[in-house]
Amino acid sequence: MHNASSMIDSSIRMGIVQPYDISILPELLHMFAQQYPKVKFEILVGTTMELAKAVKENRIDVALCSLPHEGNFVYEELFQEELCCITSIHNPLTINKLTDFEGCHFYRFNDDSLAHKKVESYLASCVPSIHWEYVNNISTIPYLIEQTGYCSLVPRSIVDQTRAGIKILANPLANTRMSIGLLSKKSLMHSPSITKEFVFELKKRLL
Repeated sequence: MHNASSMIDSSIRMGIVQPYDISILPELLHMFAQQYPKVKFEILVGTTMELAKAVKENRIDVALCSLPHEGNFVYEELFQEELCCITSIHNPLTINKLTDFEGCHFYRFNDDSLAHKKVESYLASCVPSIHWEYVNNISTIPYLIEQTGYCSLVPRSIVDQTRAGIKILANPLANTRMSIGLLSKKSLMHSPSITKEFVFELKKRLL
């Protein structure tokens, strides 16, 4: 007889923001694929607003992201992610007040989470001389910083998982935390059992 789990033929449609697509998903997908070989995975990596749009249009069932600033969604906060100001270990820069950032170069990731945008916008308004440069992949920022000596505001999880030569600067900014949670159109209690099990395993790895 086949194991009952191997007979499940379903799909899991999920969205996720960086860097959790790299830090969390690979091990979880591997485990689930072994336990449920017939389950199909549809994974969308994007920004919070891109994932919220996908949830609204029923292209995915749930997303791990920040809380979007608009739309009627069910949102379950899982944790608060600290935003850290980082630079190269070779950069002698020390920060005691916001004006110490004058003339600095900052990498900015296309992150539309409300909290992250609010912190960066506040910093830009207080220190107009900051030079901003955009990058596509947030996970590459520490390695770019190691080479250039630039600065950036990144989630703590990026700092914890990188091997790049970076350091955390003193942060004179207030309220530098962003909410990370599960976004859906309706309560996940009404989702298929396979989706609920996947979300349960996801939570175990995050909390």
